[in-house]
Amino acid sequence: MKGMIELSRKRDREILVLGATGTIGSLVAKELEPINELIRLGSRSKPQYSENMEHFIVDVMTGKGLVDALAGIRKLFLITPDMMDQLGAELRIVEAAVKAGVEHIVKVSAFGAARQDYMIGCIHRSVEMAIESSGATWTFLRPTAFMQNFSTYYLPSIKSAGVVRLPCRDTPVSFIDACDIATIAADSLVNPAYINHSYEMFGPEALSYSQAAQKLSKSIGMEIRYEAIGDAEYQNEMGISSAHRLLDLYRYYRSGHAMGEPFDMVAHKGRELRRFSDFAASNREVFV
Repeated sequence: MKGMIELSRKRDREILVLGATGTIGSLVAKELEPINELIRLGSRSKPQYSENMEHFIVDVMTGKGLVDALAGIRKLFLITPDMMDQLGAELRIVEAAVKAGVEHIVKVSAFGAARQDYMIGCIHRSVEMAIESSGATWTFLRPTAFMQNFSTYYLPSIKSAGVVRLPCRDTPVSFIDACDIATIAADSLVNPAYINHSYEMFGPEALSYSQAAQKLSKSIGMEIRYEAIGDAEYQNEMGISSAHRLLDLYRYYRSGHAMGEPFDMVAHKGRELRRFSDFAASNREVFV
């Protein structure tokens, strides 16, 4: 009897949200919380917001904890950070999910992945193809640059020097708010209308980093500057093993591929996409 109860407890979990402490994963979990679905979170540490949600320790880099976290799961939200073997890590997750009987996978991919003409896009498309051939149904979300990059990756230099330094020249980018991505991701996990569809997710306006910095400055009441730097200078400053992939991504930005037709949020949710000024206003306390 005890074994049957334990099995039923595993089987009553509908959705596993990986990356539950990350920008997108945490937002997806919060979007799903009021919905009549039972959520399990997977991350290396327990999120502070998850008191009422089951949590499993999962290291997507090594796969540790993955089998236990997937037990009884029907739907998977798949997102991983930029890391050395992101392709290997995600393929391992897909394989484990299929073995566990997962029926539907919602994956955060990358804009333009279908063209496979830049490194990160190639990585994500390879994972997409593995999911397509896995027997599970799928939804692929392909967003461009997150507005939240300013409040995470760029935040240390903003706080220390009031500057964002990137090798992006003044090329426009259709930044998208992570909240909008999470909203569609949550819907894709519970609404069958999204099954076997992919979505390019460009934001509502194409802004250069200079223009984005100006909007941020106006909103938070302090000057934020953008400095366009060269590839070599960026690599020296970053000093990380994945810098070559980021440099390739920024080259892709400079080619003009990071701007496009805005995602039709009105058709999906009856409201407009959040603009950069909305993001800046709602995150003012992060910067000040």
